[in-house]
This record gives sequence, C-alpha cells and structure tokens, in this order.
Amino acid sequence: MYHRPPGGGLEPNESPDHAVKRELKEELGISLTTIQSLGSIDHIWFWKGREVHERAWLFLADSSEHLHLKNGETPEILEADGDRFTTHWRSIHEIGESLPPICPSTLLEFLQPHLT
Repeated sequence: MYHRPPGGGLEPNESPDHAVKRELKEELGISLTTIQSLGSIDHIWFWKGREVHERAWLFLADSSEHLHLKNGETPEILEADGDRFTTHWRSIHEIGESLPPICPSTLLEFLQPHLT
C-alpha cells in the first residue's frame, strides 16, 4: 500500500495540463479550473515483478470549489475498466511515518519549496 496523488496517463498528443484535468474529471468527478504546473519527477518503481520507469507531472490545484473535499468527504476513483477504489484525502502536512509510503518516493522533497 502507498499514497499517490490522483492522476493518470497521457492520451496521444495530449498535454500534461489537459491530462490532469481530464483524469480528475473522469475518475473523481472533479472539475479543475485553475492549476499551476510545478514540473515533473522521473522515478522507477516495481509492479508485478518488473521495473517500471515513469514520469509524473505535478500540479497544484485549488479544491475550494469542491465543498465535499473541503468537508473531508472522500470520492471513489472510477477506473476506465469499471474498478472502483476508495480515496483518502489528507493534507500534505499530515504525511508521516504512520502512513504508507508516498509515491513517487521523491515527491515530498520535490514539493518542499511549495509547502509554505
């Protein structure tokens, strides 16, 4: 088990900023209006016994328009294949040793300059 920001893959010829808006709308029903690009992280992880190389583009978004998030409600993720997963929304400041590792593993280090 691990923590991971919401998101997904890029469609052919799709920009990362369009992809994050599309993925959050499709999977969580959240419409993002304003996002701020923070850059990207390259990382390696293992899935089903094989090494996976991934680039994650990171964005800041304001969730104040979505009162259910502000009130602590956690939407389900609905995958394209119909699978559903429970989400757990927490402040980035709440991540500690008692929670599963965050993925990408360098995410907190990357975000440190933005955590004011």
